[in-house]
Amino acid sequence: MSNTKLSVAQKDTLRGLRKLYPDVEIFHFPDNRVCVGIRRVGEKMGEFSVAICADTETRYRRKVGELLVRERLQYGVCLPVELGTICSDDIETEYMEMVADSIAQAVTG
Repeated sequence: MSNTKLSVAQKDTLRGLRKLYPDVEIFHFPDNRVCVGIRRVGEKMGEFSVAICADTETRYRRKVGELLVRERLQYGVCLPVELGTICSDDIETEYMEMVADSIAQAVTG
């Protein structure tokens, strides 16, 4: 069994991606071993990417999943998702989490 952790260079990359793309919302689902990242790209549309923790990993590592998701979004390895119109920030975050949960369940079966 492996136990992947971020290297110093990967930690720097993650910090840089967080600053470069502050509009990406990251959601973790440790029970499903999935990390989902969503960003709004239009009035009603968004795009998402996922990282699924390998069965060989002994632990779900939040930062590893986040790095993979952010890199995939940066390089365009993502899919579109309909998000509806923008609401207040509180409702928007709650809604995005519901969408991310649906995505996490769909990719893990």
